[in-house]
This record gives sequence, C-alpha cells and structure tokens, in this order.
Amino acid sequence: SWCEPCRDEASLFRRAAQQYRGLVSFVGVDVKDSRSDAIAFARRHGLDYTLVRDSGVVAPRYGLTGQPETFFIDSSGVIVEHIPGPVFEDDLYALLDVLVARDA
Repeated sequence: SWCEPCRDEASLFRRAAQQYRGLVSFVGVDVKDSRSDAIAFARRHGLDYTLVRDSGVVAPRYGLTGQPETFFIDSSGVIVEHIPGPVFEDDLYALLDVLVARDA
C-alpha cells in the first residue's frame, strides 16, 4: 500500500493474472506493510491471486533490494528472470510467455 510503483503496477498484474490463469501462478508478497493495509490494497485493486505476507524470510532469501521487484520462476523453482524496479507491460507479457513455453 505504501509503494507507489506497486500501486501503479497493480492493475497490470491483475489483468495478466486473469489472462494467464491456469498457465502461470501469480503470488504477491507483501513486504513492510500492515496486514490491514495490505488487505485493503488487494481489495481496492481487485487482486484475486495468492497474496502472502513476508515475515522476514522471503526478502533475504531472494535478495530483495527494494520495492517493487518481480521474479519469474518456472515450475521447477528456477528463477528465469528478476526485475528490480517497475515492470513494463511488454516485458511482463514476454516473460510470462517464456514461462508458459518452458512448462509446455
């Protein structure tokens, strides 16, 4: 809720999650936010994919440097791409297509 680029990306991720439903699993990770603010953010933006709260495990494990950060992970758990900073629509869809092709 506090990350402006995250707010800007929310509708893009909502649309992509709907378009790739059944092909790609989306997981949003709430970092440094109160539970109530995170829930309100998800409702306000219509996010209906899996959302989890980082209890201090995810950020260090993946080496987060700030928000937003997006990881594209294939079904074997291999990080295919990591984008620190905002994701642009063309890049998002191109990388989602890579994930679908890897798991075909």
